[in-house]
Amino acid sequence: MLWPYYAVSETLFILERSPLFGTQAGGVYQVICMEGSNGTGGSSEGFLQNVITFPPEGAFIVDSSLAVAGGQRMDFSFTAAKLKLPGGKALGLPPFGKGW
Repeated sequence: MLWPYYAVSETLFILERSPLFGTQAGGVYQVICMEGSNGTGGSSEGFLQNVITFPPEGAFIVDSSLAVAGGQRMDFSFTAAKLKLPGGKALGLPPFGKGW
């Protein structure tokens, strides 16, 4: 599983402080999808999505682009972030960060 260190520390920050906002964190997971072909039958580009759920309706979602950088290295760049609120509302947040 690909999970940059500082994404882990930010995730732990959110999980530890969720009771301050009157909620409890639920599931924490990643979606990794590779698209396209690099000529060897594998994918060269795709996306990475980090998700923290706040049952029953909330979630914090960060979208990233993902690209093969060679060998076992993958580069990512955050492209969007949002906080899903109860009632189908969402609050867009500025994404920042990139790495491997």
